[in-house]
Amino acid sequence: TMPNTIFITVAGSLQTMAGTVQYGSIGSTAGVQRSTTESFIKHIFRDAGTLSYLSIIVDANTSTSPVNLRLRNGTSNGNCVVSIPAGSTGFFIDLINSDTITAGDDWHYQTGAAVGGTINYSSISMIYTPSVSTNTVSRFIGCGGV
Repeated sequence: TMPNTIFITVAGSLQTMAGTVQYGSIGSTAGVQRSTTESFIKHIFRDAGTLSYLSIIVDANTSTSPVNLRLRNGTSNGNCVVSIPAGSTGFFIDLINSDTITAGDDWHYQTGAAVGGTINYSSISMIYTPSVSTNTVSRFIGCGGV
């Protein structure tokens, strides 16, 4: 069987989506690696593989419109996307889509702009599956109260 790696970005309810689109690095603490400038955020994958099961835990939500969390490759949208309904909290996951990674690709995530309020979240996670089963990778990064 192929090994899976879970990349987790955790910040103990300290992260907020507000009226500005933000970008975050995969596999680092969210508070350290987020920016409104996409070119500042990079996670270069050394090996080919697949990203899937993008998910988010939303702790508080006063947004009056739905907000999307999505994966991006460079400046292009990936297939994985999670829609967070207006005012909703809880665990949200994309069970359908996946993104194929080519070695050297720059992947990161994008949080949409909340309208009329904010969204506080404590975890963004996804599963990385290497294309070659001998390319075993393990990385768990987290901070905060989880």
